[in-house]
Amino acid sequence: MPPQPDDQTNETEEGCKWEKPMQELEEEDNNMLIHVEWDQLRKEFSEYLENEIPTIEAIVTQHLNLRSHQMCRVAERSQWLDKGTFNLCVPVFISNWRAQRVLIRCPFPHRLGGLHTTALMDEKLRCEAASFAHLSRNHPRVPIPHLWGFGLPGGLHFSALEHAPWYQRALTSLKYYWSWIFRKPYFRPFIPCQSHFSLKSGYLLMEFFEEERGRMLSAVERPTAEDRRTLFRSLRDILLDLSRPLSRIGSFTVHESGEVSLSNRPLTMGLAVLENEGIQTQIPRDYCYSSTDSYLLDLLNCHNQRLIYQPNAARSKLDLEGQMATIVALQALYPRFRNMPLQRNPPVFQFTDLHESNFFVDKKYNITGIVDIEWSCVLPREMQHPPFWLSGHELDDLDGEETRENEQEFERACEEFLQILEEDNKGEIFPTRPRDYAQAMRDSLQRNQHWYLTAVRIPRIAYNLFINKIQPLFALAHSEEDAGIFQDVVARYWRVDTMEFVEQKRRDWSDYLSQLRSMKGPSMSMPV
Repeated sequence: MPPQPDDQTNETEEGCKWEKPMQELEEEDNNMLIHVEWDQLRKEFSEYLENEIPTIEAIVTQHLNLRSHQMCRVAERSQWLDKGTFNLCVPVFISNWRAQRVLIRCPFPHRLGGLHTTALMDEKLRCEAASFAHLSRNHPRVPIPHLWGFGLPGGLHFSALEHAPWYQRALTSLKYYWSWIFRKPYFRPFIPCQSHFSLKSGYLLMEFFEEERGRMLSAVERPTAEDRRTLFRSLRDILLDLSRPLSRIGSFTVHESGEVSLSNRPLTMGLAVLENEGIQTQIPRDYCYSSTDSYLLDLLNCHNQRLIYQPNAARSKLDLEGQMATIVALQALYPRFRNMPLQRNPPVFQFTDLHESNFFVDKKYNITGIVDIEWSCVLPREMQHPPFWLSGHELDDLDGEETRENEQEFERACEEFLQILEEDNKGEIFPTRPRDYAQAMRDSLQRNQHWYLTAVRIPRIAYNLFINKIQPLFALAHSEEDAGIFQDVVARYWRVDTMEFVEQKRRDWSDYLSQLRSMKGPSMSMPV
């Protein structure tokens, strides 16, 4: 968010507050008309699942084909994994079975448009299940949980092919044979099945990683130098294994027949967040991209859509001008950050939401599991850069004042990782030469492309990243007066009717405050 003028500024001055805001809720960048209800909705959904325990047990019994002597029992409420942003995970214990328990994971409806439509929940579940299938088939060395099956909000269920009845497996094998004869792509890892039991959110039924598998990376002590190298080598092997070229930019999805294909738009967390708040991204669900240019231009258009349709996108004229100028600048600077040689390479499958809580590691810091693969997409090679947490700092710790020391730690960690990445060990076979993969990442970091692409991907932090990381590459220092002039001039090129739009956003902000104040009660608390 651009800097705000002083609250005491006369309201007739340029850049003034349109209305003096209250604290907390009104100062949030998110649309609090929506967010303010989330705590209550989380509780209601947890209570709903608690009331549906017999349904959950019936779903697990059906997918696992449990016998009469094999009983399943949903874990106590205190054992549920309910701290996630998008999902609530319920452990289910099973007696007399090969594993101690499984995990049923349900998306929070309020985070995926479920208060009005199930389309986004349906899309997320299909894409996530398809990613499991793609990885299991093409990248078996990537340690992900086993997926037993999944269900959609509309009631349709799918079981993994290997757990289907023998005649369905035989029929699918025959179809594979004929597709090979006629050179037609065919991949059907799931079998649709009928069930009398369903959950309104849908679900994924997957393997539960027990303690012997390892511990979350975020829950263990900070690694020593040797342990860190082990961790980096594990991450290296995973990224290189995923470097297999694919045909287009998008997401894998599961069709009604159980077939999987790369035919969905690239469903990232950023798109889901925008659409959940009623901001249309104008990217059709069945649209894939053949070029990096068209994909990044559509992501930049999401910035426009957010500015237009989020009622509290700007709190003042100065704020609005700063965001409009940022969008114009990001569009104008795209050729500078474009990597033409890398764009000629096919896109690859990428984990877009990798953080330390997604990794399980053993005592020696080998990666033994990746527990969360939601928002995985096939994206341009140039969008693959070392994760920000490599140095032990998150993105927020690398952007802002007095973060230079953290950024230097990140740069050192990146160089250490790239040196390990480019190691060419005998006997290794990967789709891409390690040295080429490492050099592409190194070039991207040297050109600060990772900051530009992060700003494009995340509209909420684009202004701060532009001011702190991108603008200094072209103008080392701006006085406050120069910055104001820059915003005032450049913002006018955002669209033809800029002044009319400024007035419209002033009205939007005023209406937003009125609605928020009418909702706000003495017991209302800030959502997490």
